[in-house]
Amino acid sequence: MNPDEQVDEIIKMVKAQDRTSQNRLYERYKDSIYTLAKRIVKDDQLAEQVLQDTFIEVFKSIGSFKHQSSLYSWMRVIAVRKSLRALKSLVNEILTWDDNVPDKLPHESISAPDVETEKLEKAFMLLSPGFRTILTLYFMEDMSHKEISEQLNIAIGTSKSQLHHAKIRLKEILKNG
Repeated sequence: MNPDEQVDEIIKMVKAQDRTSQNRLYERYKDSIYTLAKRIVKDDQLAEQVLQDTFIEVFKSIGSFKHQSSLYSWMRVIAVRKSLRALKSLVNEILTWDDNVPDKLPHESISAPDVETEKLEKAFMLLSPGFRTILTLYFMEDMSHKEISEQLNIAIGTSKSQLHHAKIRLKEILKNG
């Protein structure tokens, strides 16, 4: 059985509320989902809660999975939304986005080959939750601006603008220590 058939079989059994298949699904994706949540919420316990909430939602909503994307992509959307909700409740703050930006911004890379990983991680954690989210989705989850805009319910231009500003802010933090 190829990997796609295995996933299809697991989905079928999870839809039938088979506990063994639910456990197989959890074991297969728990590390990826936890890592994604941790990148966004930057807290072990909160990431663990997001992981649990994500799988509860996955098991509850698996019947609505339409195979229009991969199972992991569908689960990732749920995890990002749960992470953002957790952040919002944690800091009691709603992410705000500036929709008045041009669609095209010059592409800049974060070229810092001489920056230590630890220093980069600390700088990343100093960013606002919105900037961390955009950088995580774009660079670490390899999502396009279109995917980010759909996931966060923002304009594509907003995604581009926030990424641009996040990179500038990250460079400032790295430059100024």
